[in-house]
Parts: sequence; C-alpha cells; structure tokens
Amino acid sequence: MKTNPLSATLQVFLYFFLLVILTAVGYSFTLSWDKAYIIGYILILLFFIKRYHSLLKEEGKKVKEAFLSWKKAIPIQALFLFLSLLINALLIHFLGSISGNEQLLRGEFFSSPFLLSIVVAFLAPVAEEFIFRFPYVKVKKSLGIFLLYSFLFALIHLTPSTKVLSYLFIVPYFFLSLFIGYPFYKSGNIYLSIGTHILYNIANIMLLLI
Repeated sequence: MKTNPLSATLQVFLYFFLLVILTAVGYSFTLSWDKAYIIGYILILLFFIKRYHSLLKEEGKKVKEAFLSWKKAIPIQALFLFLSLLINALLIHFLGSISGNEQLLRGEFFSSPFLLSIVVAFLAPVAEEFIFRFPYVKVKKSLGIFLLYSFLFALIHLTPSTKVLSYLFIVPYFFLSLFIGYPFYKSGNIYLSIGTHILYNIANIMLLLI
C-alpha cells in the first residue's frame, strides 16, 4: 500500500523533532554535546528498528536486486557529487569561509575525534537516512518527491547566520543530498543510500585527519 507524500513529509518533521528532543535530553544528563549526539542517534535508531522491524527486514532481502538496478545510474550520481564539490569550492573561494555546519563539525571533531568519528561515520548517516528518506519508502517514486526529500536534507544542514550569503551553501548541500539519495530514488531501497552516506562521511573524516 502506497503512502501519501504529505503524510511522509510530516513524518520527516516529526522524526527530526524527536531526534532534537532525544539529543537535548541526552545533553541534560551528560552536559556534553558529543555524548548527547550519540545518545540521540542511538535512541532514534532503536525507535526505527522497533517500529519498522518487518519493513527493514523486507528491504534488507532486496539489497542485491536493488544494487543491480542502481549501478547503471552511478555516472549520474557521480555528476551530483562533482557539482556539489565544485559549487562548494567556488562558494568557499568567493565568500572566504566554509559553511557554518562544516565549521561546527570541524570544531567538535578535533575536540573529541574518537566519539565524533563514531557519530559522523556511522550513527549520523543511518539516522539521517531513516529520518529524511525512509518515510518515502512506500511513496510512489517521482522526480518531485526525490527533489523534495533532497531539499529537506539540505535545508537541515544549514546553520543560522547573520551573513545572508552563507545560505548559498544550501546549493552544494542540495547536490550532495541528490548524490546520497539517488540510489534510493533509483532502486527504492534505503540501504543503498545508507551505504553511500556512510562511505561519503568516512571519506570526509579521512580527509580531516590527513
């Protein structure tokens, strides 16, 4: 049975709000944002596993078939990544700074590299894919829906700023979201986007450590 796109989108906001609450509760107990992120992500993942156990298991059985249908689209996915990196580099050059989200990530990462590596490499990618794309598993596939959940993912990665031009970073984040979410769009299988997201984040961590 197909899910209504509006219902799926409302679920995205609901799940994200739940993550914010769980993270805030984690901070109230630990007084550490690093540990709070871990608590928030773990709890939201447990929530999804508990609530969607059957559907996740069903999707897991289709991974091989989904991979075969997706791998032909890798060149387009690579194009999205190239555009994301190119536009990001141009914005950094002309604005003279990296995105606010990237600044926060780097600051927190070097203060606690081990914990943040766990969060960034594994917990965050899985949780974010569950929050921003998984609600659309049963929604009829369309280009409009693909662009919608890609935009929502990009939007949430912006940080508030007094510099209006800094919001231009939503463009490379949008193309990055297209890159990560394209396997899900082409195959309908959330595990491919999770895998793509994890590999991308691990690559970013390795670059930070070099």
